[in-house]
Amino acid sequence: MARLNALNIVVSGTTTKAQLAEIYGQVIDNVQKNTISNLLKNRHLSGDFNAGTLEAYRIEMSASKPYGTARAAAKAEISKPKPVVVPVDKNRELLKEWEKYDLQRFGIVDLMKREAGNMALSMERELETAFFDVAKTAGTKFTPKAGLTTWIQKTSDAILAVEKTKNEFVHGVPRNLIHVVCDPTVYEELRDFIDTQSKPNVDTTIEEFGRRHGVWYYSSIYLPTNVDFIIMVEESVAQPVKITQYDENGNIPLSNAVADGFFYDYGCVGVMPDLIKWVGSAA
Repeated sequence: MARLNALNIVVSGTTTKAQLAEIYGQVIDNVQKNTISNLLKNRHLSGDFNAGTLEAYRIEMSASKPYGTARAAAKAEISKPKPVVVPVDKNRELLKEWEKYDLQRFGIVDLMKREAGNMALSMERELETAFFDVAKTAGTKFTPKAGLTTWIQKTSDAILAVEKTKNEFVHGVPRNLIHVVCDPTVYEELRDFIDTQSKPNVDTTIEEFGRRHGVWYYSSIYLPTNVDFIIMVEESVAQPVKITQYDENGNIPLSNAVADGFFYDYGCVGVMPDLIKWVGSAA
């Protein structure tokens, strides 16, 4: 890659390329590790990312038939769901430039390490916000029953509504596929309750305190304004992402500076809106 070769002129040493690749890898790994959207998004995709659109497929539960049904009809049951088109229409960049004087003093690797955390946070904010905005828009606002005052009661009521969903695609939803993503205020009350229980299972990496009654709970600062929590089934939203490193020679025209960074493209679409519900005062 010409970009890295050019930067090697400024930063001597034979390991610069490997170190830069490692740093970029850490940015991507951190985004995948720290984002709830990466855990929940739909991965049943087909198509060519470079063509600008992909297709996502939803969960479909089949009902059994008496033995011999297909043989008598000379055909098996036809899969009903149509693919959902996911336009890859969000194009972003994270590019930085440095003066060669600074590179000579600190080195591109050291500067990139300092920027890696900021880059990961920027991508995390972008992808999480888009993911939950789409979940809210695609899903249905849910109003808990009158008389329910605690978040434990309200989340339980909404969970039951999702769990009992029956339509042409699903005949109820297993609880291990249901996830509750909460505003931090809601999460605090729920977590206080969980902490009173024996042996709470907590993964602090993504603010997840494990299961309650078989359902997964998380905290997120990226929910839409005035949304208290979103309940969704795995793969309800598709969010394909592709990252491309900046591979030019790195030199900024008419300057003594160089640039480095990467581009990322993504799309975000609701695939199973019938399995998403949210509670809050938002419209």
